[in-house]
Amino acid sequence: MHSHRHDSVGAPAAEPAQETDQGPIARGTYPDPIRGPYVRFVKRTFDIFFATIGLVLLAPVIAVAMLFTRLVVGRPILARQFRVGLAGRPFEMLRLRTKVARRSLDLSADAVESGTSGWRIEYHRPPVTQRIRRSRLDVLPQLWNVITGDMSLVGPRPMVWQDAVEARVLDHPRHSVRPGLTGPGQVRGRGDEPLVEQLEVEAAYAQQVTFRGDLSIMGRTMLVMLKPSLRA
Repeated sequence: MHSHRHDSVGAPAAEPAQETDQGPIARGTYPDPIRGPYVRFVKRTFDIFFATIGLVLLAPVIAVAMLFTRLVVGRPILARQFRVGLAGRPFEMLRLRTKVARRSLDLSADAVESGTSGWRIEYHRPPVTQRIRRSRLDVLPQLWNVITGDMSLVGPRPMVWQDAVEARVLDHPRHSVRPGLTGPGQVRGRGDEPLVEQLEVEAAYAQQVTFRGDLSIMGRTMLVMLKPSLRA
């Protein structure tokens, strides 16, 4: 679900939200979200407070990760990716670059026969950035996105803009809350779920956001980071 796109130039053109015939993705299949005092008055304050503390405390870790990224991947160190934010609006999400480009010459018989032979650009992750990726250190720059208000500490992970446009889900209930640094999908540990099932889980979260639920997701995320093999 979280595919990786490279830097974009200019803001993407917003398409009007559309309905589909894919059942749960269609508009009007979810009840109105419940917005208690936690969401209306507390959650944003918590986001700013803890994201600021996180940036300060994790500054040495972020600096080391950025140094390794600079040495292994090169510049730019940060990737800026257009993602879907609150109310289906686009924003630039930050993350450490973990992939490097490699040119390869494809002269295989199949490529020659199909007329696609020639130089190709392939992207791969060196061992160092694989470890950065597995430990989720690459998302730490998104603490800045939280501080600026584009993201929250907890919420559905932001969809790639073009993927959301193609799936016609810009008006989906998952976008009624800010996307999160971590969310219900990350602690489930099932990255191969069909899109409809992922949207169901995220819509259920967005429909009733609670402090207890956010705290649970944060705690389970820490367990996953400390032991990547652990899944809920």
